[in-house]
Amino acid sequence: MSITLSISLIGFSDKDQERVLKVLEYSASRDRVYQLGDPADIVLVNGEDAASLEAAALAAEERSVPVVTVARRAPEGVGYHIAPPLITSRVLRVLDQVRIEEATPVAQAGATDADSTGEEAECRYRALVVDDSAAMREALRLELSDLPVPLAIDFAEDGEQALAAVDQVEYQLIFLDIVMPGIDGYEVCKAIRKIPKYKKTPIVMLSGKTSPLDEVKGIIAGCNTYLTKPIAHAEFQEVIRRVVKWLDSVAR
Repeated sequence: MSITLSISLIGFSDKDQERVLKVLEYSASRDRVYQLGDPADIVLVNGEDAASLEAAALAAEERSVPVVTVARRAPEGVGYHIAPPLITSRVLRVLDQVRIEEATPVAQAGATDADSTGEEAECRYRALVVDDSAAMREALRLELSDLPVPLAIDFAEDGEQALAAVDQVEYQLIFLDIVMPGIDGYEVCKAIRKIPKYKKTPIVMLSGKTSPLDEVKGIIAGCNTYLTKPIAHAEFQEVIRRVVKWLDSVAR
């Protein structure tokens, strides 16, 4: 069984609203499903705007709805806070912490309590997929769902989001696109390798570039494996199963 919670947005730009909507879409297969709606179970407010904060506080008082602020610094007296950028893993982690007095249980199609509990228990490793293409993120999610050991998966759309994510969460496997807006994959890989906890973490670089020089640049940057796009199913599965086997060996 899962619960579906409605989220109301106050004070966000159209761009940020689109970003939040994308984040909420990733919750569709989780125990707590979030969607935009009214009446709201949770109010998400732009904490940088005083008028929005006042409106959210009024809504919370009238309807006894918990409020989550999005701001560089948490406003005084705020219980739930998300610091930008709006990374999927960060947003969902905070929303999951929000205490809801009442929520409507919704049975997922084809899932039972036992299925949900078992799947969560099997997720021994957490992966970060970094790619600015929504289609490629979905393709990687589908490929990873074919592994015998399910992975918990977080997503980032560019290098800045990726670096913020690895700072907040410890990942056992990272998939990293090379050509992205802002910081490219090579620089992101170098930056991740400088973090002590990621010295030996498997990093798989993905790119449409097929030049041997690009592969060498990836290895120099610190990646373990370089795969070209579009993804070849058999090759991808073989490589990732070897990586998971290695993770299992070092976890013993």
